Amino acid sequence: PIKLSEAVASSTLRFPEPEGVLRVHVVEAKQLMKKDISMLGKGKSDPYVIVTVGAQTFKSKTIDNTVDPKWDFWCEFVVEEVLGQILVAKVFDKDNAANDDALGRASVEVHGVTKKGILDTWVTLEEAKTGMVHLRLTWLQLTSNKEDLKLALAETQQLRLTSMATSILMVYIDCVRHLPSSQKGGPKPDPMMYLTVGKISHTSHVVYRTDCPVFER
Repeated sequence: PIKLSEAVASSTLRFPEPEGVLRVHVVEAKQLMKKDISMLGKGKSDPYVIVTVGAQTFKSKTIDNTVDPKWDFWCEFVVEEVLGQILVAKVFDKDNAANDDALGRASVEVHGVTKKGILDTWVTLEEAKTGMVHLRLTWLQLTSNKEDLKLALAETQQLRLTSMATSILMVYIDCVRHLPSSQKGGPKPDPMMYLTVGKISHTSHVVYRTDCPVFER
């Protein structure tokens, strides 16, 4: 049998520290396909972009009546493991009367960004006849040095980005002890956890019939 080191906490093995954060700036796109045809015969689109890394997804605003949208859209992804991770930006045409039409997709390997630190690139859209998207990608490593926090704050203030983070809060829920029953002498509860910080909420799984649930997440 494999013996684990006693020097490493079990919570660290179950909940490893992320390798870093990928900051994404979707600047603009150009020469997108024309999905909407007006009465004058001129083509246009109402494009928006959905950016995904792993299970994390962000959506930009829609820019109406253009094939050259300027989104200036920012988002950040916490990357637990770089190897094999791919950033995917899917562009769609907003259609209020039917399903939104796909305008193409762009893919970038996260590992390539970590090696360069900063990547400013135009990516040709796949699954599309025409179109390119302009991405600016920055790889941010985690640090426990408090002086680095001042630099991160200064950078976000300089960029005037109130939505960008300067630090990561990691919460590990181990267990809860001696919860009360809903009724005296009644069955034990089926507890679950709600965790909220600002506008972000997470819900745990349900642990059935216990007053001492173990979550370990």
